[in-house]
Amino acid sequence: DPWRPVVEPTVREMQLRTNGMAPDADGNSTNAETGYTIAGTLRDSRRDGAPVAGARVAIIGTGRYLITGETGRFTFRLSKPGSFRLTAQHPDGTSTERRLSLPNPAGEFDLVL
Repeated sequence: DPWRPVVEPTVREMQLRTNGMAPDADGNSTNAETGYTIAGTLRDSRRDGAPVAGARVAIIGTGRYLITGETGRFTFRLSKPGSFRLTAQHPDGTSTERRLSLPNPAGEFDLVL
């Protein structure tokens, strides 16, 4: 069930530095603000690709979900790369799922119901 709560921490380590650089594993200076974005638009194929508002979008197994606004947009920030399953559920109950891997040069992960 993608909507069940996850009881383990979703972030195990966080580092935030402003106006500074953090050393990587080899001691080289790198930007400490790293992360990955999963973003896209949820569209309804039954309504000529119109954006879907009020739908639940989740990353399965992370406990992260959101409700889309009028534009159907969703954005998640993750701290680590990996393989994920993105799922969306329309307010009428229909759903879709997409597998994805980060990093991904495409950057946008639109979903169609």
